[in-house]
Amino acid sequence: MVFDSVRGRLDQMVVVQTRSGLGVRRRPVFAKALTPAQREGNERLRKAAALWQDLTLEEVAAWRDYAGKLVRRNPVNGHTYAPAAYNAFTMLTTKLLQVQPGADPPRTPPSGTFLFEAPPLLAQATAGGVLWTALGPTGPDELAELMVQRLPNPKRLPGNQYVAAAFVPFVEEPLQSFLPLEPAGYSLACRFVRPSTGEQTGLGILGTIVVE
Repeated sequence: MVFDSVRGRLDQMVVVQTRSGLGVRRRPVFAKALTPAQREGNERLRKAAALWQDLTLEEVAAWRDYAGKLVRRNPVNGHTYAPAAYNAFTMLTTKLLQVQPGADPPRTPPSGTFLFEAPPLLAQATAGGVLWTALGPTGPDELAELMVQRLPNPKRLPGNQYVAAAFVPFVEEPLQSFLPLEPAGYSLACRFVRPSTGEQTGLGILGTIVVE
């Protein structure tokens, strides 16, 4: 009788009142809902993993050689390292599939060093969005990846959750591209991508704007 009205959670169990009296059930686990962008990213990873499994030993060896020449820096301790071949392959393949969803990714790594033009970009808030202006043309086989991060308020510092909003070639005057956005504060960033291989530059932060 003392426990007739007990309700609530106990560790991983939940105490509930049933038609036949007090009962204990396992605590329900709810899967986090994925955004469309997250689902698309997972699908690109799945495709990249399937293609990796289909590579020949010679192709895998080429990716190992390619990855061994890459230099990455740990942001925590500053140490440099080379990524694993699978990670290098996946990074380029998923980026290529993001830019060209229906493409057949190359089975071998890029040869040589691709030189990006990477012109400086300016971003200006306008009614209903942001106007991006390049201070020079992008090169052949090069796109600007325009990225945004919506902020709870314009004074909030941005995190790392930038989302690709568009891939744009700046080749024709006036070298501008309008990106529609809902009214809010945004942090803007950009990088440049080679769509035929998935190679990309580092991320450049442009600052915060307010769209009205």
